[in-house]
Amino acid sequence: MINNSKKRLEMDKATVRRFQAETERRRNELRRKILADEAKVKQFFKEGR
Repeated sequence: MINNSKKRLEMDKATVRRFQAETERRRNELRRKILADEAKVKQFFKEGR
C-alpha cells in the first residue's frame, strides 16, 4: 500500500515537472512574440515621423 502510493507520488512529481516545463516553454514563446511585436511598433512609429 505504502509502496504503491509512493510510486504514484513519483509519477505525479514527474507529471508536474513535465507540465511546468511545457508552461515555461509556452511563456518564453509568448514573451518572444510580444518583444517582436513591440519592436515592430517602435519601428513603425520611427518611420512614420
